[in-house]
Order: sequence, then structure tokens, then C-alpha cells
Amino acid sequence: MSRMTHQQAYTRALNMYQAGEPQEALAITLQLARVARTHPPSRLVHGMSLAAAGRYVEAAEEIRHAGVLMDAAPDQEATEVRALRTRAHVELARTLAEMGESAEAIAEADEALKPDAFNAQAVAAKARAQLAGGDVSGAVETLKPMMIGDATDPEVALAAGEVALRSDALKPAEVIEHLEPLTKQVGHPTRLLRPMLRLLGQMLDMEGRADDAWVALRRGTNLSVAEFDPRAFGQAVATITQHWTAENMKTVKRPTEASPGVLVVGLAGSRTDAVGRILGAHPEAGWAGQTLTLSQMAERFLDAKQVGGVSLIDSPVKVRGKACVEAAEVYAKRLRKRTGMDDASVIADTNADNATCLGIAALVVPGLRVIRVRRDAIAASFEAHALESTPAQAYACDQMTLAAHAYGTNRLLDHWHEQLSDGALGVSWLDVDFDALRADPEGTARSIVAFCGLGWDDACGAAAQREAALPVLDVERYRSHIKSLVSGLGPLAVAKRV
Repeated sequence: MSRMTHQQAYTRALNMYQAGEPQEALAITLQLARVARTHPPSRLVHGMSLAAAGRYVEAAEEIRHAGVLMDAAPDQEATEVRALRTRAHVELARTLAEMGESAEAIAEADEALKPDAFNAQAVAAKARAQLAGGDVSGAVETLKPMMIGDATDPEVALAAGEVALRSDALKPAEVIEHLEPLTKQVGHPTRLLRPMLRLLGQMLDMEGRADDAWVALRRGTNLSVAEFDPRAFGQAVATITQHWTAENMKTVKRPTEASPGVLVVGLAGSRTDAVGRILGAHPEAGWAGQTLTLSQMAERFLDAKQVGGVSLIDSPVKVRGKACVEAAEVYAKRLRKRTGMDDASVIADTNADNATCLGIAALVVPGLRVIRVRRDAIAASFEAHALESTPAQAYACDQMTLAAHAYGTNRLLDHWHEQLSDGALGVSWLDVDFDALRADPEGTARSIVAFCGLGWDDACGAAAQREAALPVLDVERYRSHIKSLVSGLGPLAVAKRV
């Protein structure tokens, strides 16, 4: 930032956002927000980056602040000010919809539509908000006039695809008609092209066109290529399993004040977010999304080092008790800030990669609850590769590195289960079967809610029903395309529940 002008930093952050790399954008916008407090575009891009990183509560606050600055602008009727205000309404609508605040989101989208009833981004934001509120027919009614073949706006096409994934109100073939031509056009930013290709792949899969679906999914994955060192990751796993034992961890003085943190872990592609949404539907619980907070706390307070994508401490005997207390306080505060729930007794952190940090979590999260989502290893890994790979999840971009990561993650999870599941260090452990969630949504949700010490709420059952209804890729159709993945998984490939 010190070597860039304010305008250069703003442009760089916006480019990172458009490239689908919100963490990179945030590294810049966090500084911009400090030095350019009264610059509405900078505050808006910061809010957009927060939302793209899953930090919705903070994003809504920042976007609202940008709106206040716009309202105070000297020339309210300047074209660029009006356009920026409209963009702020759209971004706030998107963010509120992700937070489940559908009525407020619709109101913000309507504000954006006042100056231009055909603003495609505002239309898409309104439809997503209607879908989030359960008004599927309203979402379809909002989208239909804007679905005009290869002239359809990408945001509208993406919103239509989300409707098709969640209901029969729009058929996959209808979405393909509008989405497929868009993916062949040039000039779309990665943040749009990647989800368009993945959604197209899902639509084609639902139509039984597996070969065409694979082409689209593969193109989406190729936009996420990044480096991952499986050897370094394997060495980190070996260090953890050798030294991070319950016996060694008991030597560390740990904090005692209760923490709301519930870690939901599993292989990449195990759909840990499904558990987060179920818990997040409860009025006394929150869902923080897939956070990097735990690894960040380990590096900031416990001197962990990045090795093969793992925040590694060689042995728990090197950890200072005072540092654990400091990390515990900050971790709890950040979870509450992400959810906006200061009084929640339970907040789910669903980053599956937290599997590498469970030992650290046992030291800094008093009364830690761990939920391990078990799923067929091939199905989970294929879904991670086809639908979830990003530069931040570099291991998922290549089949062989993904297999190595899955094998190491499973080894770690088995290790933590052996060391922690008997109540050692005050840790509670629950296994959740993904197939059981699909077969018996309410029964599985009841076990999750009870495990977290909460009373039953029907909203959790409704959330579980929605998660169970989401389609999954039929891995059997793609066996010829994922031979490297299956081979690399080794014995995990024949295990049905890892």
C-alpha cells in the first residue's frame, strides 16, 4: 500500500475481487478502509470483498457506511454518485440475502430498481432474496422477463440456475439455453465465469449430459489453478500425528471461559456448510461460514508456521498457556463479529480445512465441540475438484494433489478422533453421515442440535430439508474422467464413509 497511490490500490483491489480472489482483495481494502475512510468507492469495494469472503455481517455494515458517505456527497445528482448508490443497494441486497434477511434484501433491491427497472444485477439480487425467503414463484416471476438467450446478463443466469437447483419452477434445460452461450463469450471476469461454468455443469449433469457437463466443470476448475506441495503437506501431517497427542496437549494450561465455537470438519467436498446452515437456522446459534480465523489465531498468537498449507506447530509442549488465553478471546470475538450474535451459545465454523488445526482448537476453544461430516471419499473429492476448487484451495485443482490431501486429511481426522473423542481435554465429538442427512434430514438435524446443547427448533428441520434436496453430482457418470483421483485415493476409494 505504501508503494501504491490510493487510486492504484483501489484498482488493484477491484481487479482481485473481479478475479474471484476476495482474500487478496481484502488484504488491500483493509488498508484502504483505514486511509480512505471518506472515499465511498473504497468502502464499497471493501464491503464487497468482505461479502465474497463470507463475512456478511461485517460486509453489510461496511456497505451501509459507504451509502452514508454517498448520501453526504456534495453533488447528489452526479451520474457517478447515482450509479454508485445503486451498486451499494445491489451489494447490500446480495449480502442481506446471504444472511437470511430476505425482506430487507428485497427492499434494497427494489431501491436499486427505482432508477432502472431493468438493472440486471438488481433483478438477480431481488430474485436471490426471494429464493432465500422461500418465494420461488416470485423469484421466477422476477427473472423471466430478463432471460433473453445469449443476451441474458450473467448474474440473471446464475440466479436462474440457483432456482433450478432448489426447485422445479425452472427446468435445467431452460437455464442451459441462457447460460451455455454466455460461457462461450469472452471478457467475463473470473468471479462470474467460474460459477457460470460450474452451474452449467450441474445443469447438464441434471439433464444426463455427463460428457458435456465434464467439459464445463473442467473449464471452471482450470480457472483455479494454483500450486500445492503434497510432500510438505504429508510431512506436516506426520509431525502432527507423531507429536500432537492428548498426553502432550494436557501439559498446556488452557483457558476456561466458555467459547461458542463448534468446528465442522471433514474431507473437502463433504458439505460441512450443510451443518452450518442447519445450526444457523436456530435462533440461539450462528453460522460463521468457512473462516480462516483459527489458523490465523494460531499464526498470530501461537507462532504457528505455514507448512504445506497447514498452520503447523511442531509440538503442543511449545505452546504457552498465556498465548492460548489470548487466542481464545480473539477467536470468540471474531466468531461473534462474523455472525453479529453477541449472545449466541453456539457458532459453527465450517471450514473443512480446520481438520489440520483440531489440536490447536482443543487448546484455545474451551468445551470444544467437533462435528465430523463423513461422506464417500470419491464423491466428496470429485465434488471438491469440480465445484469448490479455488486458488485458496490449491490442493483441489489437480486430481492427484487432491487425492493426497484427502488421504492426509482422513489420517488427521482419525488421529484426532482417537485422541479427543473420549472427552479428553473437554472435547465433544459427533459423527454425521452425509447420506443419512439426505435420507433423514430432520432426524439428523435433531442429533446435531441436541449435540450442541440446544433445544429443538423447526427452522433447523426446514434447513435440513433444503440441504437434503440439493442435487449431488452422480460420480459414477464421471469414472472415466477421474481415474487419477480414484487411483490416488487408494484404500479411501473403497471406503464408503470417511
